[in-house]
Amino acid sequence: LSSLCNMGGEGRLEGSYSPVAVIYENSARQSAIISDLQNTFFRAAFVAWVLLPLGIVAWEWAAPSWRASCEKGFSNFSLVLLIVVGLHHLYSENCAYTALTSLLSQPEMVIMRHFGVVRRRKYLVAVGICEAFLLFTDVTFPFVARECDDILTENWKTAWRDVPMVGDFAVKMLSKLRFWGFALLSSATGILVNGVLGLLCMPFLRSRDSVSGTDFVAWARAAETSMMPSVALLAEEMANQKRYVVDYKDNPTARQARSDFIYGRLDADTATMFEDFNQKLADHLHLVESFHFLTLLLLKIFVGRCLQLWIQASFLAMAFHSEGAGAKDKVVVSCIVSALILLHRAAHGMKALGCTGLPVLILIVGFVIWSGAKVAFAFICEEHLWNLTTGCVKRMHG
Repeated sequence: LSSLCNMGGEGRLEGSYSPVAVIYENSARQSAIISDLQNTFFRAAFVAWVLLPLGIVAWEWAAPSWRASCEKGFSNFSLVLLIVVGLHHLYSENCAYTALTSLLSQPEMVIMRHFGVVRRRKYLVAVGICEAFLLFTDVTFPFVARECDDILTENWKTAWRDVPMVGDFAVKMLSKLRFWGFALLSSATGILVNGVLGLLCMPFLRSRDSVSGTDFVAWARAAETSMMPSVALLAEEMANQKRYVVDYKDNPTARQARSDFIYGRLDADTATMFEDFNQKLADHLHLVESFHFLTLLLLKIFVGRCLQLWIQASFLAMAFHSEGAGAKDKVVVSCIVSALILLHRAAHGMKALGCTGLPVLILIVGFVIWSGAKVAFAFICEEHLWNLTTGCVKRMHG
């Protein structure tokens, strides 16, 4: 700006810009970047949460010879859909990460590097790919369960009959919904809560003079919906940095108010009001961040992952004799990846929430241990099925 202001008249005649024009150009550029960022989030989430499930349903309907089966699990040929979505995900992640970093100043990027945010990008991209794989297995799982539903439903009824208090009610529900119906309901709930609802809540921010901490939190939430944990971490850390700026009492607004008070241009109550207002902004940002991490733990992790892990672990045990080696391997891999993602995500959310997230963390870890025990006892118990309240279950069918 200073070099433009110091240029002579000849330079201006040749097409140089005035400071106002430069500011306008920078504002327009920022608006374009924000628009591209938000459109990238929406496209990636739409492909993952809408087109991928529809593609799998169309595959099961249009390709009878390549359908999921009880012996082999999902068809290996259907992995073509996952590969296409994975390539689009990598492209979208690169676009979103580039757009978000272009909104940061050089000192802010230095801080991101210092805190290891940039260094963890490759690892978190791999986590995002694993989440896409788990979404694929969640959608294909009801089709696999349907192929061996007679055995699954009867065996699950047998397991639930011995459970105190809720056993009879569970048996009645199973008689109506069947096991594959519960699997479909679990998958549909995860897609609706984390995918469709996330798409409907996508932020579409308009141009503004500066990007606030709440804007970064909104983008972090959009990145989670788009399964981009690398971009989400960058946005979360930037929101955290914005909170420190807001929380710092000696910011330009408060400093100007204090100066006006010293020189008699402002009374003490009004000067204090500026500082209280800044503190309220900091408290509001902290509340928005806490809500973001709580919804992440409750909706994406617990509703979206814990229930799927539990029901897939039950499937492995109940269809143990009916599954082929390929189907068992796929279910075990899905359970292991899901458990690792759950623990990683829960630790990240707990780190941000502190003691506030402890009850949710205990619930998540409890489900992981419970599901892990189901998988382990599938290879230990004589009938392969284990209940938390009754131990190894007898009188299995099939």
